[in-house]
Parts: sequence; structure tokens; C-alpha cells
Amino acid sequence: MANNEHIESLLSNIGKLEKLVAAVRETEVCPDSFFNQSIDLAHTILNGLCEWEAVRLEALHRQMEEHRKRLQAVAVVSPSAPLPVPTPVASDFRKAFSLNDRFLFRRELFGGNEERMNKAIATLNELPSYEESITYLREELKWDTDNEAVTAFITLLEKRFL
Repeated sequence: MANNEHIESLLSNIGKLEKLVAAVRETEVCPDSFFNQSIDLAHTILNGLCEWEAVRLEALHRQMEEHRKRLQAVAVVSPSAPLPVPTPVASDFRKAFSLNDRFLFRRELFGGNEERMNKAIATLNELPSYEESITYLREELKWDTDNEAVTAFITLLEKRFL
């Protein structure tokens, strides 16, 4: 039943109830049939309202379902976090140094000897892993790892392998 049909049915039953009540308005005693008919019409009106509500709820449910399907159809997939771009291992460890680093390391770690520093860097460039590089620094160069310059050098070395 469409909205208009529900409305017409309700208005018709309300009109019947109104006529029934108007007929007993001027009487002092209401017949028993008045109450039975009034209650029957009231039930019919309430049932009509309940039916109409159920139809509207069903229509609303269908609309919500259609809307949900449309939303799912156009749901935007949130982009995943960008994949980290692996930084290639620096092929020449020498390029990891700034000019200031170079002067600091030559002075503090290699006693001002440029040739000795270049030889150590060339050796480190040939070592395939961070662990082997640290072993070389400890065993061959005998550096004190508590020294600030050594720590800075090792930090740059770590970046080469990470």
C-alpha cells in the first residue's frame, strides 16, 4: 500500500470514529454498541498506523542497504605507507665524509698521516660487512672506541652498511 492509500484509509476510519462520537454527543446515555464500535475503529486506526510504519521502516532499510552498497562500491582504498627506499651501500666510504670530518679524522685518528688514512679507508671499502669493518678497526688500528672521533667515524661507517 502506498503512502496515499495508507493516509486515505486512516482518514476514512478517523472520519467514521468522528461521526460515531458526534452521534452520541447530545445523548445522555451511550449505547453499548458505541463503545464496541469506537474500540474497533481505534484498533483499526492503530493497526493501520503500525502497518504504515512497518512499510516505511522496510523502505528505509532498503534505502540504507542500497546506500551502503554504493558506498562500498566506491570505497577508496587508503594508500599503504610508502615502502622505504633502500639506501644503497656507499661504494666509496671516503664519500661519506665532509671536509671537516676528513680533517678531524686525519688529525685525531691517523696522527695527521693522509696516506695511512687512505689505506684504512681503502681496506674498509673492500670489507663486505659492518661487523668485519669494526673488527678491522679494533684489531688492526687498535682504536679506543670511547674516543669521540672514533665514535663519529664508526657512526659514518654504520650508515654505509645500513
